[in-house]
Amino acid sequence: MTRATRERPDSRPARLMMGAGALAAVTVIGAGLVDYPMAVAEQPAAPDQAPVVKPTQVKREVRYVRLKPGQKAPKGAKVIREAAPTPRVVVRRVVVPQTSRSTRTVARTRQSGR
Repeated sequence: MTRATRERPDSRPARLMMGAGALAAVTVIGAGLVDYPMAVAEQPAAPDQAPVVKPTQVKREVRYVRLKPGQKAPKGAKVIREAAPTPRVVVRRVVVPQTSRSTRTVARTRQSGR
């Protein structure tokens, strides 16, 4: 009994694709290494005058973010505290009957204003 040999797939198309990819990679790397001359229009400058440089102003956009409870501001960020309402203090007197010898106590509670 003889065994039939199994046919293998043709490897030439895969090798061609690998070669084309390697060639493209080498081309990109080579283009990054070479300094190509650039056409620059030269302006005649007066020998006694320095070129005039105009100062530019950068406009920065301010973004305000409200932090959730437990969150912290990023490093270097300026933190602006929100105006908290002034707490109200309510004083109530607790009246103890005069028959017992206890002292009277005052209970103080605070409300957050919300």
